[in-house]
Amino acid sequence: EEAATQVVKIEAEVKQVTEQVKQFQAQIQEQVKSEERLTVAIAASKEEIAVAQKQYENIRVEIDTLQVAYVEAKSAANEAIQVANAAAVQAAASKDAADAATAAYQAAAKSGALRVVSDSESTPEGNLFAQGAEANRLKKIADAAVAKYNADKKAADKAAATAAKAKAAYEKAQAALEAKVAKAKLIQNKLRVTKALLSKQQSTLATVVKTKAAITKQLNSAQVKLKIGRAHV
Repeated sequence: EEAATQVVKIEAEVKQVTEQVKQFQAQIQEQVKSEERLTVAIAASKEEIAVAQKQYENIRVEIDTLQVAYVEAKSAANEAIQVANAAAVQAAASKDAADAATAAYQAAAKSGALRVVSDSESTPEGNLFAQGAEANRLKKIADAAVAKYNADKKAADKAAATAAKAKAAYEKAQAALEAKVAKAKLIQNKLRVTKALLSKQQSTLATVVKTKAAITKQLNSAQVKLKIGRAHV
């Protein structure tokens, strides 16, 4: 009877250990699946990081080139604007001079009050001739002043157009540079996020591997215990 009771006890233990073995095996299978998923995910993250790193290196080269173009365009625009401003000031001064000279001539031409300092022997005909000569002199001055203004105005308009073109080129270079810098920042952010994810994946994988090793140890122990139990049944 005692022997029978012992057999029953051993059979119960064998049954319990058998169930434990099944549970350990199932747990190990889950850990294996997790390990496989994480291994694939880690490989994908590493590939994504490699691609992003290459993109970042390439875009840094592009940014350096655009930076040079930006500095050159900015310098050219500033210089062109200074030239245009100086030309505008010169044209304004020339306009004032032309307006003044034209007004003087028109006043002389319309007025009959032009007088010259004459001696007692001067005649009305002589005074009239002097008035005409003075009017002609003022007309030449006015014509020269207007011609200078027209030339300065033309130069100012040309300088303004050049400055506008240089400014547009500068703004285009600035926009291109800013766009590349923004793209580089996005890639940097992607690298940071992916590297953080990779670190988390690797940490999780290490935990999974450690857990699988622990369960495997428990499984081996249970299998030994099961083998001994079955030998006594």
